[in-house]
Amino acid sequence: MSCLSNAFVRVCAFLSSIFVLPALVFAVGPCDAATYPDQCGFFDALSLPPYVQDAILAKGGVIGTGSVLVLTSGLPGDADNVISNSMGNPGCGLNPDGFATYDCTFLNNFTPAQDSVALALSSEWPEYYQTTFTDWMTIAGPGISPVDISINSWNSSSVSIIPYGPSETGVIVLTGLSNAKTVDLRAADSGDAIYDTAILIAPATWFGNATNQTLLCGNGAIDPGEECDDGNTDSNDSCDALCFLPPDDGDDGNPVPFFPAAAVPAAVALVTGLAAYGLVKKD
Repeated sequence: MSCLSNAFVRVCAFLSSIFVLPALVFAVGPCDAATYPDQCGFFDALSLPPYVQDAILAKGGVIGTGSVLVLTSGLPGDADNVISNSMGNPGCGLNPDGFATYDCTFLNNFTPAQDSVALALSSEWPEYYQTTFTDWMTIAGPGISPVDISINSWNSSSVSIIPYGPSETGVIVLTGLSNAKTVDLRAADSGDAIYDTAILIAPATWFGNATNQTLLCGNGAIDPGEECDDGNTDSNDSCDALCFLPPDDGDDGNPVPFFPAAAVPAAVALVTGLAAYGLVKKD
């Protein structure tokens, strides 16, 4: 059967998912707690599926040491260049845009082993933006309102494209996830059970000084997994571009305070004046 018309692309993708049975990835580690472990993968740096590696590279990452969590509406270890698999699992109600969902999976009470970066990808982007096929990604946490996301809430200027079909796949950085925070994650298709979406959790050390705009960090609200959010993504202040607090100074365990350069002379003058009156000790 040849898919010669765009009108039949989704039908052909669905038939392919029925008659070509993909190899399953058996989840280990945190994926054992997923509602559907066959939709969760935990990969070390040397075994990343190609689409996962390319998604990280597209957002300025450099593959280092550590592991990546993949929670997806499809096959986490998908090794080909088409991210579209019907897993035969049920949905979980309507997505944020009001559309029925399919292949919905949760991973609750996940705490990353190290500070990490949460990315999302969807093979619906950009072809099915503003349609019924908008998928569903959720990050939730104790005492904080959950963040429900579809591709309709993505900012196009923040999305990178990787060459994975059925058409193309969009990748976006959501925010940073602290290793001191526990989060609940969800991924689901909407409209039908093909053209997959995924949440990737990768070590923050892989991203170094990458300055890709994020969807959540910088919005002025502390979202699940974030340590701070000062309304911008400037790393040269008290909250960095991935919403992590600056590193400890190694003395009292508190973060190093940020002082604008313009304030330094005044601070020096103040300390000098206090020292002159014996109010502070001079070394």
